[in-house]
Amino acid sequence: MRLGYPGYQGRLDSMRRLKPARYEAVMSGARTFTDADWRCSECGGNDRYTRNLACRGCAVQRPERVFKPVPGVGTIYIPTDEAASENWQQRHLRAQRLQDQAHTLSRLGSIAVGLYALAGGRVLRTGSVVLDTEPLMLAVDSLLSGDPAQARAAMTPLLQQDRDLAVCVRTVAQAVSNLKLNKH
Repeated sequence: MRLGYPGYQGRLDSMRRLKPARYEAVMSGARTFTDADWRCSECGGNDRYTRNLACRGCAVQRPERVFKPVPGVGTIYIPTDEAASENWQQRHLRAQRLQDQAHTLSRLGSIAVGLYALAGGRVLRTGSVVLDTEPLMLAVDSLLSGDPAQARAAMTPLLQQDRDLAVCVRTVAQAVSNLKLNKH
C-alpha cells in the first residue's frame, strides 16, 4: 500500500479496525501477512500480499504454471486465461506507446503559439491541459500521414476550438517530422 497520499490516514484507520494483521504488516514494511479470516479458493493458503491482497502461494507458483521451457527455443509464456492475457497485452502496449510518444514530445523542447504551449508531452493553455499526449499524437500522426482527408479530419475540430491551437499542433507535427528526418 502506498502511504502518504491524501486521505491515507482514513484507510489506515479502517485497516487497523478491519484487518489488524494487514495493518501491522503495512506499518512494519512487510510484503505479506497471514489472514486468519481468509482461505484461497485455489490452494487453501492464507498468506496474502499487503498491497493487492493476492494469495502469496498462488503468486509464487504462477511463473511455473505459465512459463514453460522449450528445448532449443527458450522459455515461452502460456496464458492460463486467454481473455485476461489479451487484456493485459493491450494495456501494456498502450502504456508503452504512450511512454514512447511522451519521450518523443519531450525531445522537442519548448513550442509555444499564442496562449498554447507544449510542455510535458501535452498542449497547455494557461496551465490547463488542452490536449493530452494520446490525442495530440493522433493529430500529429494524421498530419504526417500524407492523407489530406485524414489531416483535415484531425485539424477541423482544433480549428473550431482555436486557430492558435491548430497552429500549435501543426508546429508540433513539423518538429516531430524533423526529429524523424534527423534520426535517419
